[in-house]
Amino acid sequence: MLQMRADARRAGIGNATVYRHFPARRDLHIDVYAEEVAALCARADDLDGLYSWLAGFIGHVAGKRDLAAALAAADGAPGSPEFAAWHDAITTVVTGLLDRAGEEVRAGVDPVDLLVMATGIALTGSGPERTARLVELLRHGTDRAK
Repeated sequence: MLQMRADARRAGIGNATVYRHFPARRDLHIDVYAEEVAALCARADDLDGLYSWLAGFIGHVAGKRDLAAALAAADGAPGSPEFAAWHDAITTVVTGLLDRAGEEVRAGVDPVDLLVMATGIALTGSGPERTARLVELLRHGTDRAK
């Protein structure tokens, strides 16, 4: 309750406006997270390839960790239709990027496997330099930066 009031103040709107649109804090979190996922998926058209997008995905996961945890703590959130839709959208983007990557990526790479590995990188909290090295390792099987 207090957090939603603080959020409303930061957004420059009244409490009633927030509660009218988002009766529960979870509703606000879902809306914010949905916008973030949509923006991430839209970046697939603007970036230069699969690994650039995966680097952005890693940043998204690392930066939205607390929000995702708050949603997951809510009743049934991980199995919710929203989570399923977000997962499907992200998997569709990676599948398309894999198709566009052509011979740059070994045939038969599973898009979900890439997302699991990228999520693992994000959850390490390693910082930008190590993250870049880990993405290179994911991409080439070796750290070409060394």
